[in-house]
Amino acid sequence: PSNSQIVATLLIVIGEVVVAVFGDHTNDSGVTVEDVAKSYASPATISYFSCLAVYMLFLWYLIAKSKSPKWQRFAWGSCGGAITGPQNFIKDSLTTVKAVVPGVKIPWFFPLLIVLACVTAFVGLLLFTKAMKRYNATYCAAAYVGSYVMSASINSIMHYNTFASLPGTWNDIMYPFGLSLLMLGVCLLEATGGEEEDCCESVVEEEVDYILEGISTMMSQEDAIEKALRDCKEVFAYVQLETQPEDEEEWEQAR
Repeated sequence: PSNSQIVATLLIVIGEVVVAVFGDHTNDSGVTVEDVAKSYASPATISYFSCLAVYMLFLWYLIAKSKSPKWQRFAWGSCGGAITGPQNFIKDSLTTVKAVVPGVKIPWFFPLLIVLACVTAFVGLLLFTKAMKRYNATYCAAAYVGSYVMSASINSIMHYNTFASLPGTWNDIMYPFGLSLLMLGVCLLEATGGEEEDCCESVVEEEVDYILEGISTMMSQEDAIEKALRDCKEVFAYVQLETQPEDEEEWEQAR
């Protein structure tokens, strides 16, 4: 990786640590099954998932229709993390299990939460694997983690109202600061994401030229060998013709 990619990756890692340390650490004690069900009907949650769906469609359009390699690289790098970001499904499923009192059936939406948690994780991993097959590992890993943390953070803000649960002033300052560092790292990584790829392309071009040159050299050597063989055959045929009469005369004299 280049120096700019290393700096971008460090910014992303530092931003993740700051977000994790100064984020919301409140537990789900006192949350009921009805509270979980009502949280998915809130305007903020509906807005988040609507924007996420539009964003994923936008990334799909860039992958399928865009002719810009830069935008395609950005779409492949961030789509996996964005779809994996909604961690509310697994958290709310565990909260539902804890909130169910003895003698009360598990609510109908509990299996749906489990299915959605598995689907988002599997699809995100699948998209990340496909991105790794197309672009260098440094870019793909950092872009995936950056988009994942951003998606999960926005999900937490919209679904769980994170800012209202932050315990102090430092948290109010450092949590957005960590997100800003994360975004800066992602932007820097995107700006320099093609450096290693361009380097690899130049190396491949040099290797192809070297192979083609070797093939042409081998072909010229083969032509030279064939020409030498033809000359040897001509010389041998000429010598054979010159010596044949003398051999016949010696044979006649011997008889």
